[in-house]
Amino acid sequence: MKNWLRDNAKRMLLISLVLMIVSMIATNIIQTNGGTIEVKTISFESISGHTLSAKLFIPENATEETPAPTVVYAHGWYNNKENGDMFAIEYARRGYVVMTIDMYSHGNSENLTNTETAHGAYGLYDACFYVSSLPYVDSTKIIASGHSAGSNAVSKAVVIDNEKQTNLIAGCLLISYDPVVMDTSNGNKDTFGVKVGSNGEYNNIYGSRDTALIAGRYDDYFFTVKDNNVPQTATRDYVATTMAKAFVTCGKPDTFDGDAVVPGNWYTSTVDGKETVRIIYTPSTIHAQTWFSSETAAAGINFLQSRFPTGISIDENEQIWQIKTLFNAIGLIGFWMFLAFFAIALLDCRCFEQLKNPIAMRKTAGKTDLIWSLGTSAIKIAISIAIIWTIMNSTMYSRIDPIWKQKNTFCIAAWAAYNGVVILATFFAWYFCYAKKTGVDLRETGLILPKKDIVATIGIAFVTVVCAWWIVFFADYFFQTDFRFWQWSIKAFPAYKIKDTLAFLPLFLLFFIANSIAINVQGYSSTLGKNENLNLLILALLNCLAPLLIIIVQYTTFVSTGFQKWGVGAMARIPTWLHTAVLILFITPYITRAIYKRTRNPYIGGIINAILVLLCMCMNSTTLLGA
Repeated sequence: MKNWLRDNAKRMLLISLVLMIVSMIATNIIQTNGGTIEVKTISFESISGHTLSAKLFIPENATEETPAPTVVYAHGWYNNKENGDMFAIEYARRGYVVMTIDMYSHGNSENLTNTETAHGAYGLYDACFYVSSLPYVDSTKIIASGHSAGSNAVSKAVVIDNEKQTNLIAGCLLISYDPVVMDTSNGNKDTFGVKVGSNGEYNNIYGSRDTALIAGRYDDYFFTVKDNNVPQTATRDYVATTMAKAFVTCGKPDTFDGDAVVPGNWYTSTVDGKETVRIIYTPSTIHAQTWFSSETAAAGINFLQSRFPTGISIDENEQIWQIKTLFNAIGLIGFWMFLAFFAIALLDCRCFEQLKNPIAMRKTAGKTDLIWSLGTSAIKIAISIAIIWTIMNSTMYSRIDPIWKQKNTFCIAAWAAYNGVVILATFFAWYFCYAKKTGVDLRETGLILPKKDIVATIGIAFVTVVCAWWIVFFADYFFQTDFRFWQWSIKAFPAYKIKDTLAFLPLFLLFFIANSIAINVQGYSSTLGKNENLNLLILALLNCLAPLLIIIVQYTTFVSTGFQKWGVGAMARIPTWLHTAVLILFITPYITRAIYKRTRNPYIGGIINAILVLLCMCMNSTTLLGA
């Protein structure tokens, strides 16, 4: 054992396992509130006839004798039920039963056509119907909630509920999506069917249900008055719009007294002979941050404890979800470490030992080396930005494809593949125009592999990923948890989901293998820092600079002016998608470099990263099987 631990890579492997185990235990303790909340992952056939996956949080006060108010939460588009963890933890420890769902065609729920996906309000109404039959649920106090498209689902669920003889939904908590305040007259309808323009007649679909709206001051998707889809008002000014006034007055904005809605103020009306309230909260958040914010959690708690009390009162600012987030992130770090160091440990196995072939940093000198390194980096960054701009202004985002069944993944994967071609072009330009003349040998650097190593290269990458995900499934089965931070998550999934992801694998392989070649074959030299750690840090920063620049430009403009730099069409959404890309592009060079130094093989790390990103993106997105 001592000899085994003398190897730094094996020590790091052991540390990675410890980090993941600590993460599993700690997150389970926190989400169960020390064992006082039962957490279940369930799957059931809904009243719409589709399979719905959900996570149930059942506090100990919820029993057949004392049923509890229940919150049913739906995530946003391209997301999954785990993004409701913050709400679930905080609500459940205050005595609420909470169900977070994977909307249809998301997460572990059934993949459907675009039309079928909308059934039962994307599954939210179906989930409300399901929980109403549970013995520990107070069926008169079911609150529908959701973020973004999940909030849209709440409005759709209310429309369904209004047609029933007996209403299921007693209250609504809308997050990061415009509430419905107008009907469909004069063709007033947006992409998702929510009326937010100025052409229809004001209405009140929420009826006498107590309804709250959480509208982030810097929401980069919604809460603006638009003309031909072009924002005319800033999100931070939403409370002064007629739309906000119509919401708090239950469809009667002309009766509103004042210049703007006061955030956090209760507005009371009488609807159908019953007193009902409306309230708007405005946390200082962007769209994707609203489900990851203590302000938002406090707003939700405030609404629930005020209107649907459970008898368990905990101050709205006393929150513990941040601790779970910390330990989830620790597990995520351990998972990334495992990918690199488990692959290295496998080199001691007889079937992979032929891949052992250590390499030292290549020594370079002179301004020409630096000019080529910085020049090729600048070209890649500029073209990368141009590529994503072109893709998002094309038809790629809007089409439903029978092969590429995830629109956002298709856009990102296509962007990755085009970038892979550019990376290879700049690499071979560097090699043939400069590096070859200085003695760089493609066999010595590992670009050209011996034929005998090809099968072993693919095998070690595959075994590494399979074993890594075995740990993820272990965490899911025994601890009801996974490894994640904000929008980046490593989660368990049903096996049948894999077939709908395979079409994207060649695109990600092209990019991540090319990226590994650039980072290691070209970049593992003293040109950008004689210290190996500094060299890798610079390369990792350059690697993620293109999406980072887009995000910086978008949000600095947004914060300073109230309007996005790109506020129209699909390009308005791309900065949100790129949050995860920045982290991916910063972390993956570290995985490939650790393996490359021990093997002189850029392909192992490239294949591992391609499969990693494929599974992470595809299992956390929307899969549509057709129109």
